[in-house]
Amino acid sequence: MNFIQAFKMSLKAIMSSKARAFLTMLGIIIGISAVMVMASLVEGAQKIQIADMEKMGKNKLSLDCWSYGMKDPSDKIYKFCMEELSDYTLGVTPNGYFWTQMRYKGKIYEGGQYLFGNSQFAVCNGWEIESGRDLSIIDIEHRNRVVVIGAAVKEAWFKYINPVGQWVTMNGERFQIIGVYKAKWDAQKYSMDDLVVAPYTMQNLLDPQGRLNSFVVKCKDFESTKMAKAKLETFLKPIFGGNAYIYTQDEYIVQTEEAMERNRLVVLGIASISLLVGGIGIMNIMLVTVTERTREIGIRKAIGAPRRSIIAQFLIESSVVSLFGGIFGLLFGTLATLVAGQLQLHVVLMPSAFITTLSVVISVAIGVLFGLFPAVKASKLQPVDALRAE
Repeated sequence: MNFIQAFKMSLKAIMSSKARAFLTMLGIIIGISAVMVMASLVEGAQKIQIADMEKMGKNKLSLDCWSYGMKDPSDKIYKFCMEELSDYTLGVTPNGYFWTQMRYKGKIYEGGQYLFGNSQFAVCNGWEIESGRDLSIIDIEHRNRVVVIGAAVKEAWFKYINPVGQWVTMNGERFQIIGVYKAKWDAQKYSMDDLVVAPYTMQNLLDPQGRLNSFVVKCKDFESTKMAKAKLETFLKPIFGGNAYIYTQDEYIVQTEEAMERNRLVVLGIASISLLVGGIGIMNIMLVTVTERTREIGIRKAIGAPRRSIIAQFLIESSVVSLFGGIFGLLFGTLATLVAGQLQLHVVLMPSAFITTLSVVISVAIGVLFGLFPAVKASKLQPVDALRAE
């Protein structure tokens, strides 16, 4: 018996008991769909998180340092980065947070990240000006009472009004808005677009008890980032001892990828349990099928059918059941992925080609693996015993 004949016989056997065949496929359908949805969600979340990190700027060093009783280290760090590291860096800026309540026409702004920066804040953090201008060296040196706001602040407070030139109040002092940064996160409130940047030389006025301990260094490329980090560590160690930490954006991305990969393996492991259950269901049904068709097997063996022919017939039958389950699972999994992407990540999410191909391969492999034992059992039946079976 050739493959085409075995395939036709398998389809005929499946169609003769549609309900049983569908229930057998159900475990595979659920398993494949679960694997597709879970893997796609993890992959989608990873891409979104890495994309968000890249929006904050690549080839960037984040520096945290402190020392009790030491004066503001900003000038030392700035001078070292701009002079000693000039071959590797494009800029350096304080990146210190401070707390305040910003008011505009008597209304308090809810939310917002308030940061100190210098004229290189935008370059170091990957921001672009949408309207107005950025902080300048003159603003820093003359301690001008100016701020640059993010797109979320503009959207929440000013809507269609041009915020450039408007005055806001922080800690009882008036500051003029001189610029607006372009949106990176669709101007969503409580995102990175929700920020206000003031000259770091205004710290004594806005945050007199605070200290500038955080800095960002923008490097020219990936290799420059590694070189600058090594030299900065050497420079900072005698000054701050063990109280200086330098992180690169690439390290954050690698750590995120590793964490997501671990999560993916865990999720796929859990989802694969349903595939195992589906495979056991196929084995169970095939064992029942062998019992029901014992006389047929006996007749075939009596007229000279070899063992491999019997094995092939039942293996093909179990593979066809599993393949159809995989196809239906693929369709249902794609639809479920689209729905889950909108509900969980608010994006249009499609299973990758790798996940799709793997799902079909797994479905066929399950049919072969779990159909092997029933097929071998059928091939071992003795013709005399099989023909006497009721």
